[in-house]
Amino acid sequence: MLNVKDLHVSYKGIKALRGVSLHVEEGEMVALIGSNGAGKSTLLNALSNAVRRKAGEIVFGGRETRGLNPHAVARQGLLHVPEGRQILADMSVYENLLVGQIALGRRTTRYTLDHVYELFPVLEERRDQIAGTLSGGQQQMLAIGRALMGGPELLLLDEPSLGLSPLITDQVFDALTRLNEEGLTVLLVEQNALRALEATSRAYVLDRGLITHEGPSAELAGDQTIIESYLGA
Repeated sequence: MLNVKDLHVSYKGIKALRGVSLHVEEGEMVALIGSNGAGKSTLLNALSNAVRRKAGEIVFGGRETRGLNPHAVARQGLLHVPEGRQILADMSVYENLLVGQIALGRRTTRYTLDHVYELFPVLEERRDQIAGTLSGGQQQMLAIGRALMGGPELLLLDEPSLGLSPLITDQVFDALTRLNEEGLTVLLVEQNALRALEATSRAYVLDRGLITHEGPSAELAGDQTIIESYLGA
């Protein structure tokens, strides 16, 4: 579904990505882990064309995305839930979800409003509440629900557990597991490396703009180098 080859991105002369190559197959949930500043968010922003690449190829669904604006990329089914959620704080929960449908265009999707409410019941309970007054966990659920309303073929998730309690983190990851079991393809950036490796089938490790390790998540979780560098052991 997604093929990235030799991707380079620079910010004001600083090389944030230095030849990243990876792939995500249809139906997979793949993790991207690494320390702060490794380039993980930059990679997701480049995939959604929110930042301009200096060189490299990004092919989504068999089509090179070069030259497309972020809205056009989303219309193809590549939906991005950014770090920090970026909900529309002055609008209601329901209005935020409706905004998500803009990315759908003429496509159809299994992710109806009822499906999102089933996945995250609190969003239905608080459908008329102003989004900015929700808790952090509820805002994260809303950000994911809004992206689902856009009909993702591939969902890019950037730090979904950031700032959340363990209980809410469990709820978010349970929802992601269910979505993946339903067939949604996911590329997950997550600071909690152990949780990311537990939730996914394959993973990449990004370090200073380069992919340094890749393979089955279970194997990486048992790699002593990964354990010492990213799993806190």
